Amino acid sequence: MTKYWVAVASAEHARRGKVGFMQVNHGKKTPLQRIRAGDGVTYYSPAETIRGKDRLQSFTTIGRVRDEDLYQGEMGGDFTPWRRNVDYARQPQLGLPDAIWSVRDFRARFSGHRRRHAGRHLNAAPAAGLGSAV
Repeated sequence: MTKYWVAVASAEHARRGKVGFMQVNHGKKTPLQRIRAGDGVTYYSPAETIRGKDRLQSFTTIGRVRDEDLYQGEMGGDFTPWRRNVDYARQPQLGLPDAIWSVRDFRARFSGHRRRHAGRHLNAAPAAGLGSAV
């Protein structure tokens, strides 16, 4: 069964992965192990830059997990974050008010400390609405 996942990152960081990968929770492996080939993935970006005060509140990328490969990327130094391959759609940035789903549902799933945890699973209805909106 296809699942749909939301990760949270600054737009700047989310766009780095558009070359074909995703990473979450500062490169942790465990959240990525729950995601399967064919699952949908989108990144919500509260700001343009990390720790930025420049509120963006947009979905910046949307894609589908390509395969079951889980691997460590090279970021320089000793940082080798875990990644998954993703085929991203070419789409414009989608602002939260434009998304076709309940803002109340989004807030319930991503309020407070939960916002920092990646890989939140969505039911098919909001995810399908988001996909059709882009």
